[in-house]
Amino acid sequence: MIFDSIMLLQKILIIATVFVCMYSNMSMASTVDKVYHDWVVFKSEIDINGMKCFIGSFPIDSVGNHSDQREAYLLLTIFRDRKVEEISVNSGYEYKLNSKIYVSVNDNQHKLFTNEDTAWALTAMDDRLIISQMLDSQDGSLVKVRGESSKGTYSVDTYSLSGIRSAYEEIKRNCVLKDE
Repeated sequence: MIFDSIMLLQKILIIATVFVCMYSNMSMASTVDKVYHDWVVFKSEIDINGMKCFIGSFPIDSVGNHSDQREAYLLLTIFRDRKVEEISVNSGYEYKLNSKIYVSVNDNQHKLFTNEDTAWALTAMDDRLIISQMLDSQDGSLVKVRGESSKGTYSVDTYSLSGIRSAYEEIKRNCVLKDE
């Protein structure tokens, strides 16, 4: 039990460090609000674009011929002022030029487009569908992400959806417009 608590704390610190580093070039402050099983809730302030809130998770398993020195993560972001929700994936390496990655949620496969080290859904409708499928999943369900790097290596990362519904509800509560 103590070991599990220490591992969870280490995971939270790693996630927080990755997200702070990821957004360090923007004038924004990120804070960890809460942790729900395998998902961490963040709240961020951006000067011009208002607030964006996001939840993130690290893979619980990874296979492939990639380097073990990478930090992969999956984000669900709410852009409060634009009322937009999006999925993004970073597999911890630069993707092959003009490649697509594949995301499977409960046997439903989706293609995401890539740009450098990040991948996004092709359309806002795809974002809504993927998010809906993730939120409608039972705890214990998985998301699998397959990507190919610019060096020709590949990875298949597995993410747990345990806690995503609670984390999502938390950012929805915290990321509402003042006049709503």
